[in-house]
Amino acid sequence: MGDYLPSKAILGKVMKNSASVMIPPHEMELHDRVATVTMTKLAELLLQTPEALVGRKVVAAIVMTDNNNNLSRVVSLGTGNRCVHGNKITEDGTVLHDSHAEILAKRGFKRYLYALLVHDPLCLLNKGEDEKFRFKPHITFHLYISVAPCGDGALFVPSDGTSGNGCRGDEHNPIFNKPQTQALMRAKQENGEGTVPIMVDEVGQTYDGIVHGGRLRIMSCSDKICMWNVVGLQGALLSQVFQPIYLKSITCGDLFNPGHLSRALCCRIDLKREPLSRSLPPGYRVNHPDFGVPKIQTTRGVEKARSYCMNWTMGDSEPEITDGSTGLTLKSIGKPEGPSRLCKRKLLWYHRSIISDKSTTMKTYKMYKLDADDYNLAKEAFRQRMMEQNYGSWIRMPQEMERFTG
Repeated sequence: MGDYLPSKAILGKVMKNSASVMIPPHEMELHDRVATVTMTKLAELLLQTPEALVGRKVVAAIVMTDNNNNLSRVVSLGTGNRCVHGNKITEDGTVLHDSHAEILAKRGFKRYLYALLVHDPLCLLNKGEDEKFRFKPHITFHLYISVAPCGDGALFVPSDGTSGNGCRGDEHNPIFNKPQTQALMRAKQENGEGTVPIMVDEVGQTYDGIVHGGRLRIMSCSDKICMWNVVGLQGALLSQVFQPIYLKSITCGDLFNPGHLSRALCCRIDLKREPLSRSLPPGYRVNHPDFGVPKIQTTRGVEKARSYCMNWTMGDSEPEITDGSTGLTLKSIGKPEGPSRLCKRKLLWYHRSIISDKSTTMKTYKMYKLDADDYNLAKEAFRQRMMEQNYGSWIRMPQEMERFTG
């Protein structure tokens, strides 16, 4: 693809210096720390962004904390609240379908993991008996989102209001006061406002149908984060070399209600059945992160009129600007329109360059995903559980869109 991973020199320098904040534990609590390093990094990136593209943004970041020395740093960051228009989708893996901030941050996190496999300057990784990498126990990961994720996590907050300072992973008190509407999986819908519920017997979408005018539907951010709390952040391809990586905490800047968040992002999984963790492959579990809201004011409002998005991963020299409605880099800032460094095709290129046998040039992206046996078992167990509890069916993207070979 002609793309690059951060060089050893850049990665090492950035990990030791840039976007790092030394915060003694008695001066700042976890959720304030996560919010502070995120907004500090955002301000730094906005200085590198053309003024015309700087506006109020939905922001999300994955923050790594070294609990041995209370050093926190942003490893990936995204801004945006758009999905691609259906007539812009392609079969070659070059288009970003979902450019909501949380999704961009998670895709950037995958780039960070690939970079660590090339060079781990701070010796963050251990390899287990199963020959898979895991982070050392003192390393934890945290998600910051400037507003509650779309879907079940945000939908009911305006009527119930915000509340509390948060809750620890083992102290969740999820709200289930509207059983007919709460906990349902929901989808973002092209040219629509908000999200719509998905039925259990939902008919899948087809490539031809979308390209010829059908409304593209993509799972809500609440549903995607809920699945991350079962399958991990590393995704299918990287699950072949990493044990599942789970979030220690989620910090929400606006529309924060711990009862709604805990229901939407983890607790609804086991509401009516025995714990799903008992039927998951070794290493997988239902993760219940700590939830909290920062005391400091960090939120930035949503600017619906703009489809511009930004992403950055530790080691990048500058942010990348994309247009969420096209899923491509933004042509108007002096660079050609083209595939984002976060698109599936680029991630497949990283995977082949670093992990897989380079001779398998005819192996499709879908084939690589199917090789992730345990990950796929965990993902299917999650989807089946949601159907069993009548929360709806997971809407998949058309299968033609994963047949590319790179």
